[in-house]
Amino acid sequence: MVGTYPIIIKGENCGELKIVKEGAYTRFLADCQDYGEIIRLSVYGEGREGYLGVPMPKNGRLYLDKRLSPNAMRGFPEKIERCALAGEKPELPKVEVMEAVETPPRPIAEKDEKEELNCWYATTDGALVCRNGAQEMVALPPEDERVPADIPGQPRIIEGKEYLVYITKEV
Repeated sequence: MVGTYPIIIKGENCGELKIVKEGAYTRFLADCQDYGEIIRLSVYGEGREGYLGVPMPKNGRLYLDKRLSPNAMRGFPEKIERCALAGEKPELPKVEVMEAVETPPRPIAEKDEKEELNCWYATTDGALVCRNGAQEMVALPPEDERVPADIPGQPRIIEGKEYLVYITKEV
């Protein structure tokens, strides 16, 4: 968790968050662009959110300096990806090109209605990814926090488990 992370607001990198350990406490130091309105910041990772608070204006920028005890950080993600506005929905996993490794992940085979074979690969965050021609898809368990409320997924059973499938890229 200790390190420097981008602050992403309105899709732009507008500052940085530094996290340092101070004894048993963890200190969060945020410095970002002032949008002329009150904002609330949270850290995101592992499909979870950790609320930090409201940064204060100073010299035309916004700053936050917060020390939290281990008890106050219960429920925070252990692996932080970014800092952003509080209350945002976690992002869907991005499909990345994987390099070959000594033992490649075992694909999960599934036949769809057209009897075409789809190979699903499990990601570390519990999602499944697949490429079918020019189409890239992600499958999420229905109870996953990343399932978008306003976009219906196609229900599928993959390896005996229920998933909602979304097209993430279509060429």
